[in-house]
Amino acid sequence: MSALGEILSFLASGTRVPDQLVSTLSDEEATAVRNLEQRIESHQRWRVMSMKLLEVSHMLNSGRDSETIFRTIVGHARSLIGADIGYISLNDDATGFTRVLSTSGAVTKAFRNISMPIGTGVLGLVVASDAPVWTSDHSTDPQVTHVDFVDSAVIEEGVHGILGAPIKVHGSPIGALMVADRRPRNYRTEDIIAVELLGSIAAVAIETAQVIEQQRYTVAELTSSRDELGRHVGDLRRLAEADAQLLSLLTVNPRFSALADTLETLCCSPVVLWHAESATFIDSPKTPDWSAQHPDNPTPWKGLSADTSAPMMPSHEDLHVTPVEFNGRFLGAIVVLRPGQPPEGDVRLLSHASSVFSAISFFNDALADAKAHKVEDLVHTVASNRHSPADLRRLKSLTGVDLLSERTTYLVAIDPGPGALGRQFIEQSLSDPVALTRHGEHYCALIQTEQPIERCLAPLCETPRLNDGVLSAAVIDDAAVPDAFSTAHDAAVRLLDAARLLGLHHTVVSAETFGSLGLLLGADDRTLQLITSGPASTLAHYDSEHGTELEATAYAYLTMEHSVSAAASCLYVHPNTVRQRLERIAHILGPEWAKGTRGFDLHVALQARKVRNQPREM
Repeated sequence: MSALGEILSFLASGTRVPDQLVSTLSDEEATAVRNLEQRIESHQRWRVMSMKLLEVSHMLNSGRDSETIFRTIVGHARSLIGADIGYISLNDDATGFTRVLSTSGAVTKAFRNISMPIGTGVLGLVVASDAPVWTSDHSTDPQVTHVDFVDSAVIEEGVHGILGAPIKVHGSPIGALMVADRRPRNYRTEDIIAVELLGSIAAVAIETAQVIEQQRYTVAELTSSRDELGRHVGDLRRLAEADAQLLSLLTVNPRFSALADTLETLCCSPVVLWHAESATFIDSPKTPDWSAQHPDNPTPWKGLSADTSAPMMPSHEDLHVTPVEFNGRFLGAIVVLRPGQPPEGDVRLLSHASSVFSAISFFNDALADAKAHKVEDLVHTVASNRHSPADLRRLKSLTGVDLLSERTTYLVAIDPGPGALGRQFIEQSLSDPVALTRHGEHYCALIQTEQPIERCLAPLCETPRLNDGVLSAAVIDDAAVPDAFSTAHDAAVRLLDAARLLGLHHTVVSAETFGSLGLLLGADDRTLQLITSGPASTLAHYDSEHGTELEATAYAYLTMEHSVSAAASCLYVHPNTVRQRLERIAHILGPEWAKGTRGFDLHVALQARKVRNQPREM
């Protein structure tokens, strides 16, 4: 069997390809094989997680007893992330202590029956923050509130790492789903997502158990309120069915458009998703034309994107917005296009749907990061002139940038300022092919376009996300020249420094923007002050006091190569007016003001003042 056949055989069986076999491949092929192994492993892990979550949802639908469901949940939590122990702890407000509802993997009686004061341990941090919390080593973590008898039980069990996600009933945390390991451990994002999703299902099971317990002890009251209870149970059943659909979506079709489509069916209303990272709205393919039905307010949700750094709130009576956050990070929002407050069942459904939104978001982030790393490696390879034809083909396949074509290629340096100008937003804002990489405090982008570069970059210049940032562009004359990329990069960075020095923002600067001035602005602000002082400052001061236009006239005269008629045409005045102004300038600055070095220095200074004082695009 060939080496390729052996490798495919190992990959098909889910077995790691032996290092000895990989060593027979080139470095590039070996990297590709290992990356493929990781991708297969990641997909398998997500599939296993989704199937286990789906199994629990089916158990809820089938009416299995709560104890069996809780045992299944902690067992799945333990196996999904490879933890030694899984357990559910609930707060008992009457006693002020927590109680263990169900455990899996615990070997000591003390740990299985552990009870601690509310607010202590990792559970206390989970409930206090209303978010997943983990510690790599419980005994040494200063953030954990320690109690002697609790620490003794933890040490006896041999526990170090602990991860917990809140269990919320009616929107309030009442406990946590916990996993623990008998070794220090740093938990991954996918571990946190798995435990958080299972915690939300545990909340449904607990709510169902509470309803059943209430039925058992309040038969008389249920007689008078059976219709209300029926609706409540129906909501829970509907929520369980919705969970099954949402979890199935994660397994089969983890895309935002599919989530919008599913929620539109479940909520019986049009649904639009706002994705904060890409600043885009995503709707279901079958969403009706809202603008046709509401011509006075065709897109009422557009205003929700005004501030992407904080959770969005409803801005219209026909909207209900559910912000989606994870560990304090704002991911987006679920927007239901329906007037009034939605039913409580829909509120719970949307709360569970936000967990699915988070899972899809992080899954897409992982794929985008993998692609970004590949693109960055290829860009660095090309920039250092170490690329092969295969590298150029891969770059074209991933980004559309074809360095073998005759299309004009630019090296664009992007200073995002303090705004939220992310990689995905940049790529989606540009209609032309772009290969993007991060370089220090700025982004570097290879862009191919047949339109003027200023028009190509206009969507980035106009977005509020650019904040006080600026862009600079340098053309790559010949991609085949070994130092073409480094030369263009150096030029773009110098232009970027010049733009910052002049206080420009929300604009594109290039060599044409500054002319030779751009070569002189790479030092500091003192250099700019020296350039713009002297005769240029004298003319500006004279104009300010006398209401004249000597500064503009001098600049036009020097720019038009000492042609009075050309300067007059540029200024839209009569040539005699220009001659009179030139006589006044000569009287102020001396008769040799436009000759030799003096003329060059004054021209550069006037150009610097013109660029710095020009109106800025916002």
